[in-house]
Amino acid sequence: MRRIVLAATLLVVGCGYFNSLYNANRQFAAAERAARTGDGATAARQYRDAIERAAVSYRSHPDGRWADDALLLVGRARFALGEYEEAAAAMRALLVNTRDPSVRALGQAYLGAALHNLGKVDSAGVYLDSAIAVLGPRSDNAAFARLWRARAAFARNRIDVGWTDLEAAGIGHTQVDATIEGVAQAIAQRDSARAVEYFDRVASMRDAGRVYQRVDTLLQRMGSTWSPAFAVEASAPLADAGWPDQARDEIALTRAQLALAGDDPEAALELAMQAANAASRSTAGRARRLAARIRLDHATAPEELEEIRTLLLSAFDDPQALALMRSIRAAQILVQQGSTPESSLSLFAAAEYLRDELRAPRLARTLFLQYATTHADAVWAGKAALAAHVIEQSDETRAALDLLAGNAYVLATRGQAQPGSIDRAESQLAYALAGLRQVRAPLAAAGNRLS
Repeated sequence: MRRIVLAATLLVVGCGYFNSLYNANRQFAAAERAARTGDGATAARQYRDAIERAAVSYRSHPDGRWADDALLLVGRARFALGEYEEAAAAMRALLVNTRDPSVRALGQAYLGAALHNLGKVDSAGVYLDSAIAVLGPRSDNAAFARLWRARAAFARNRIDVGWTDLEAAGIGHTQVDATIEGVAQAIAQRDSARAVEYFDRVASMRDAGRVYQRVDTLLQRMGSTWSPAFAVEASAPLADAGWPDQARDEIALTRAQLALAGDDPEAALELAMQAANAASRSTAGRARRLAARIRLDHATAPEELEEIRTLLLSAFDDPQALALMRSIRAAQILVQQGSTPESSLSLFAAAEYLRDELRAPRLARTLFLQYATTHADAVWAGKAALAAHVIEQSDETRAALDLLAGNAYVLATRGQAQPGSIDRAESQLAYALAGLRQVRAPLAAAGNRLS
């Protein structure tokens, strides 16, 4: 009877020990799936659950038949969480205890990867070499080891070895990481042809959409390394990538920003509008704001303000787009008021507002010149002509300054103004503009269109 009870007790303990590891493996597999789909929060939670369950199994039977599996799982989960010291410790314990060659090889691969991330690249290379010798040429585990040996090789300036291992790592679950690593290394080595080649590969991989933030970062780095125009051209295949909407939209927006940085406003506007029209809701507002900013920067006629404001209408639920719409509306109100003789100073206020708040220098210049030439008898006409001349010098601005040669502001640039004349003019201007600002804000918020 006592033997039966003892056997039953051992069976229960053994089942509990096995069940802990079984459930740990299930949690780890679920974490890996979540990580591959880009759900980092879920993956982290499941990795930690896997660690706890595997640790229970290991502590119950540190010398048992599944102790190696428990240590390997703990080390892999710690590595996935970025806890490299803990991952290395688990793998070292595994290497001391295991007699299974395949388990040892995988432990060496993860230990090498952890040491690489801890800055110990020479030691990392030793363990990775040992792992690859056992794991063979083609398997997910071998690809993992080759990816990390490639990184270690690049860090040690063994460039040819690095590229060879990266090519071998481009299979299975490491394919995306290896290809993105190829882009990063090509940029680091200023190898433009290889960068384009690897970018083409990234665009062809649907799973790369889950790590689009990394692709986005590399795209911007490419623009800094060579030129924004080069980055826009090299990333053209990404426009047709079979990625989730958000990933594709974010990349499209970055490409528009690069085109703008590359002094190609037409291409930037086209890309921004493509992103705005195809974008998910979270991106559309930003894309339309970018398009509006491009239009504002190049606008020269007041009539364009309504077109730009209309462009933003469908992004009304974006707070910044709404604020920009109201600012444009405020400028429109000032321009409209400035068309009447009794409120002519509103035209000057509109020009300052467009220049300083809306960053529309060309349109501001148009209005400064209009005020200077239409109201040449006003003391502030000289200030308006000078402001237009600073934005862009031309025959028009020089003619306006010649017309206003006797104006206090123009005389002041030559050191010929009467004492106190500019101070008085500035004081009066500040008072008048303050009054216009108080009226402008509520009107801009109240109306959606010009009356």
